Amino acid sequence: MENAHTKSTEECLAYFGVNENTGLSPDNVKKNYAKYGPNELPAEEGKTLWEL
Repeated sequence: MENAHTKSTEECLAYFGVNENTGLSPDNVKKNYAKYGPNELPAEEGKTLWEL
């Protein structure tokens, strides 16, 4: 979705197929997981805080 910050709540909910009260359906969760993968950031490599 382009310029989501300019859209109304209703437009965003409709675009993503989400119900405001219940969230994503289990079917939508499975489809999004298959399409986008897990909802996590990639691990960063480098020195840990203790190594600094």
